[in-house]
Amino acid sequence: MYLKSGFISFLKVKNIILLILGALLIMFGGFVLLSLRLTYIDDWNTFANAKATSPSVFNLILGFILLIGALVSRRAIFNAEFYSNYFEGDLDGYVTYEELADVTGMSASLVKLQFSVIRPIYMKNVRAIKRDNKRMLELYSKKALCQCRNCGAAIEKRVYFTGVCPYCQGSDLFARVLTDNRVYSISSSVSQGVRRPDFYTKKGLIGRIKGQIIVLCISLAILLINGFMAIDMIQKYNDEKYFTKLILQGKLRNNSVLLEKQGMMDTIIFALVIMAITLIPLCIMISRLRAAINANSCAKFFAKCKNPTVDLKLIPIRLTKDPKRIVKSIRRSIRLGYLKNCSIEKHGGTLQVMLAKHIVKDTCPNCGGPIVGAVNEHYQCPYCRKMLMGVVVKW
Repeated sequence: MYLKSGFISFLKVKNIILLILGALLIMFGGFVLLSLRLTYIDDWNTFANAKATSPSVFNLILGFILLIGALVSRRAIFNAEFYSNYFEGDLDGYVTYEELADVTGMSASLVKLQFSVIRPIYMKNVRAIKRDNKRMLELYSKKALCQCRNCGAAIEKRVYFTGVCPYCQGSDLFARVLTDNRVYSISSSVSQGVRRPDFYTKKGLIGRIKGQIIVLCISLAILLINGFMAIDMIQKYNDEKYFTKLILQGKLRNNSVLLEKQGMMDTIIFALVIMAITLIPLCIMISRLRAAINANSCAKFFAKCKNPTVDLKLIPIRLTKDPKRIVKSIRRSIRLGYLKNCSIEKHGGTLQVMLAKHIVKDTCPNCGGPIVGAVNEHYQCPYCRKMLMGVVVKW
């Protein structure tokens, strides 16, 4: 409802293509430059003026630009999808920048700047307004009715967000939202996740964590081996006693100190290149491993919850109790796909995690007939034949 879905689908394909092109350009450009530098290691002028140097530098720079552009676009699309999901769960039709700042872990000014870029490119049906002398976002006009499925009682919005019916103490609450010719309901299927941590995590998360630990250990071993090799060669490079010893033992390469030093420099450069190649994925792997472990901890905690709302302060995130860091950690786990069927929201001035939130467009606003099998954005009611926009089932 709030996303330019067709355009975003195009951008996702574009980002994959740019990532592949960027990686290829960096790989080929870097390989050529490294090969030239090793060939003319003592002749910087020849290396700088070689015919292949300028195109390789250009390819390297272009590759980094394509990679960065694709990664920035991917992050922007995730943020747009996050905001869209949050707006659909809102029942008032107005969202402040301060509220978005709390659920994203960023400052209100940064959210405002980010949204000013994201909204015209990726989003629709939302505009920035000033209300009660306060800047905020106005969503598609909404009407909402909150009810309890267990006893049928109508409840207030603020009570709905507590997740508990004040009359029967049940948690089977839902909100029916009408916005122009779009209608949908918001409910919770938290019962499906009780004692089932896998309901809140990506399939095979434990195996992924074990695999990441193994790759992490291998990467650390490669890093340490090449690090010690480079340090050893650097120490020997200007050690006259070492070369004297090689000469006396007859182990000097072609009886030339210059050739021996050139071979040592080749080894140093090779070791440093391997370390550089290993270091970046290693840092990414550590970050993702932490996100996966946090997702697993959160999922175990959520599986013990029977109420669809969880106080953010109670969630067991390792090494931090800061609400902003907890928010960022959960959002990162969600963005990486490790954590699912949960969302961070703010209701009644309190940050909460909503569990198993289910948004479904389920009733025709024209005739009241049930919407069955709605899997596409556009749906034609089988009873009154009216075409409904924005009909979709999602988790």
